[in-house]
Amino acid sequence: MMSHINPFKSFIEAYDKIVVVTHERPDADAIGSLVAMYRCLRGLGKDAYLQFSNDVPAKLKFLLEDSELMERRVITVSDNYQAAIVLDCSDQERTMFNSDAVLWNFPLLNIDHHPGNTLFGSSNIHDDTAAATGQMLYRLFAENKVVLNQRIAEALYTAIVGDTGGFKYSNTTSEVHLIASELVKFDIQPHAIMARILDSMSLKAFNFLRDALKTVQFTGLIATMTIEYDLMEHHKISNAELPELVNYLRGIGEVRVSLLFIEIEPDSVNISLRSEPGIDISYVARHFGGGGHKLASGCSIDGKLTEVVEDVVTFTQKYLGQ
Repeated sequence: MMSHINPFKSFIEAYDKIVVVTHERPDADAIGSLVAMYRCLRGLGKDAYLQFSNDVPAKLKFLLEDSELMERRVITVSDNYQAAIVLDCSDQERTMFNSDAVLWNFPLLNIDHHPGNTLFGSSNIHDDTAAATGQMLYRLFAENKVVLNQRIAEALYTAIVGDTGGFKYSNTTSEVHLIASELVKFDIQPHAIMARILDSMSLKAFNFLRDALKTVQFTGLIATMTIEYDLMEHHKISNAELPELVNYLRGIGEVRVSLLFIEIEPDSVNISLRSEPGIDISYVARHFGGGGHKLASGCSIDGKLTEVVEDVVTFTQKYLGQ
């Protein structure tokens, strides 16, 4: 749980030149939180910068359509910063930085909502009951009397919508709805944000999805979708352009667990795991070196795609008692 006394104010007051980072393969919560924090720092007169990977999903790029953001984006983090804020990362490995990176020499403020956060920061604000890191930022901004504007509200709303599945997931609490209601007051056009991040899809992505759905298989309570590297190459589609494939498996008949396997490179597989309430799918993800939330987790495994699928499905079946 996040403490009533948090280090946010003291951290912000102590440093002027701050770089804000988030995890690789960023999602809506990551990019929304990143942009909101950056804009908060700039509003407070800080010399702020932001760092993010190139594989930002196309549907989220509307948050980055600002020349100032691009001018203050850093590709690598040098030693000319005083401090760093790391958002939406449960551990150091979730960032783009290896253990020898200069980043880890800075005073770090770690703000995150994932269970099992390793508290790797010199200061940590962690609440695994929060639906999104964006929700935590809204609280912090309110507690510290940070003045919001339309752009900050838009970014926070995007973060919360992303990690609640458009307010469909079980992490959608009354507080989430109250925060969303306050953010809508800034004339952020929630219908347009929802359409962009939940419903929009390019023709290329649709054609890819059509072929991806042909790979769906069912094993008891488990549904799998298996994307070979060659299929990605055939459609010339990048990770940033992929639709939310795992969500197409949810809600099918008797399916309780959905597993998406994407061979991002030959013999390198990313796995997204989803489950229905009552099944802690993060147990499976942690077994294979990953982690996440009880109902939504992920991991990466090196190996032949067919063998990885067999290993993960077999272990998941045993976990479910099938």
